[in-house]
Amino acid sequence: MSAGTLIVGSRERWMDRLQALVPSDASAMFRALVWFIGLVSLYDALLVVIWKGEILYMEENLLCWYLIKLDPGSLSFFLSAKATGTTLVLLALHVIRSHAPIHGMLVTGGVAAFQMILLTYLHA
Repeated sequence: MSAGTLIVGSRERWMDRLQALVPSDASAMFRALVWFIGLVSLYDALLVVIWKGEILYMEENLLCWYLIKLDPGSLSFFLSAKATGTTLVLLALHVIRSHAPIHGMLVTGGVAAFQMILLTYLHA
């Protein structure tokens, strides 16, 4: 038995153990996490529109601040970039999950956790 066989065999056992951790209804969980990510992004954009007059003073992300400053009257650059970015992230999550379900769930869970932190920060 070569060292390569041991590593591959170990990896397969490790992947089997990870697969056992993914619940049988992982597809529903994935959809719920994707919806949560999208809705938090939408809510964040809504807050920007609501606070349109003060957003230049409140925004802490330099890139977002720059996009808002380009067109503070309509926020078109910022909202277009936000919608495009969110769409690309959600598509990437679907692609990752279609190629590697376990990794897709892990990455989606990480993004959802970040969105939860953002949501908590928005209300702090």
